Formats: sequence, structure tokens, C-alpha cells
Amino acid sequence: MPTASIHNADLFYKEKGAGLPILLIHANGANADLWGSTFERLATRNRVIAYDRRGFSRSRQSPVGDLHRHTEDAATLLQQLHATPATIVGTDTGAIIALDLALHHPELVASLVLCEATFHLRKQKAVTAFLDNVRLRYLQKTKGLRAAAEAYYHDLLEDKSGDSGFTHLSPEWREVLLTNAEAALQENAAGTGEYIHTHELTQIKQPVTCLISTRSQPFFREVAQKLASALPQTRNRIITAAGHYMHIDQPNQFLHEITEALPDKLTLTPVAKSDKRARQNHKISNNSTIPRQP
Repeated sequence: MPTASIHNADLFYKEKGAGLPILLIHANGANADLWGSTFERLATRNRVIAYDRRGFSRSRQSPVGDLHRHTEDAATLLQQLHATPATIVGTDTGAIIALDLALHHPELVASLVLCEATFHLRKQKAVTAFLDNVRLRYLQKTKGLRAAAEAYYHDLLEDKSGDSGFTHLSPEWREVLLTNAEAALQENAAGTGEYIHTHELTQIKQPVTCLISTRSQPFFREVAQKLASALPQTRNRIITAAGHYMHIDQPNQFLHEITEALPDKLTLTPVAKSDKRARQNHKISNNSTIPRQP
């Protein structure tokens, strides 16, 4: 089992393929395996690296509530593996880490793909976020870590119809998420990247792609709108018929959008043409605006 010794921790990672480096940063509660077929399929033409973040699954260190610690772990992993500059793909909390990495280590980042980032989501949800955290603390105290974590995942993966994507995951993947209950709840309690101020995002100069799913809750689109306002180089893309774990629900669409966000594609395809195609396909009237779903 390959591990990298980073800041007093042994982080599990896997890599495959050759070519442009891509680093996959998983969601809260997940691990390197929950990228599903994306890892293998990207590796047919690229060098792909995925890892278990500190405190999750095979990276068995104590969980940490400091997201910037995860950022420094990712930076050191890229440097140790000589995999820079890389396209950074982050989903959920992993997208916050990707933003932080571009801010503090821009030389390591070629482009960003942010998959339904939870950036400043706690501030955006305000009262409901506070009540959710009270409920999770109560569940943890009365029924234990796994019960609290299951409630957290049900809420996170709930779509606009009220159906939760958690129930549609395979038993194996649900068990991975629940086994990481302690780390997931601690990371949730740490916030949603409030230590990064929105005005700081203007320092990011790399191309950014935001991916949003049509079935996800509206607040993910609102986060993407906020990011696009701060990052004018953002390309917004819609993954249809998918929930929060879009790479599981629609792997073909997801793979296509990741491939389109690689530096060689961005060089070969001018942004203006790419945006025009996106507007035709997804009826996006403005590159920095996520369309509101009916």
C-alpha cells in the first residue's frame, strides 16, 4: 500500500497513467476509491493521483478540523511525486482545498475543477446550518458517531425532490462514509472555508471550471455564482440528471468535463468558443452565471 510521509502523517495514495498530472481531492467522508471509474478512465491519457486525506480511511492519523492542513498535505504530496503543475479536481470540501491550494501554492496548479464546492456554504445557509449542527451534536451524543454521520450524509446528498443520494450508494461505499464518521463530523464542524475571504480569490489566475448538477439543492448553484463573480476566468458547466456525487451518477459527462478542463484543451479551445458551445448546449446566457433550474 503506497503511502507518502507528510507532516508527521502517512497518507495513502494511488497513481496511474502518464501525461498531464491530475490530482483528485475527495469529498468530506470519502476516500480515494469513491472516485469510481473516473480514476481509471482518466488514467488512460493522463497521470492521475488520488489519495485518502488525513484522518480518512487508510490515512489513519487523527482527524483534523483544519482545512488548511489538508491544503498543505496536498501541496507536499504533489511536490514529493513531482507532479506539478497539476489540474486539481476537488468535490465538496475537496473543492475548498483546491481553491486554497491555488491561493497559497499557485506554482503547483495548472487549472482547477470545482465540483459543487461547499465554499462559505455555512454562511450562506445561516440559520439552517446552525440548526443542522445542533441536531448533529445531539445525535452524536445520544446515538453515536455513525448515526450523526448518516444524518449528515442524508442532508448533504438530498436532491431537490427530497430523495437522498446516500440511499442509492452501494452498501460498500455507504460503509466507507460511515466508517469515516469521526473525521467527517469534525470536518463539518470546522466550517466551509470561512478562513478564505472572497476578495482573496481574485489572486487566482489559473483557469477554473465549476461543475453543478441539475438535481442538487439550489444553494450549490448559488455558491458557483459567487465563485464565478470573484473569478471571471470561470467556466460553468452543468451535469444533467445527477446529484451531488455527480462522478457516480453521470461518469461519462463528468469525465468529459474534466478532460475539457485540462490545460492542453484550454489552450487548444479558446474560452470564447468553449463558452459559446456551453450556451448552446446548456442555455447559459452568461459565462459567469449558473442557470436557475425550473
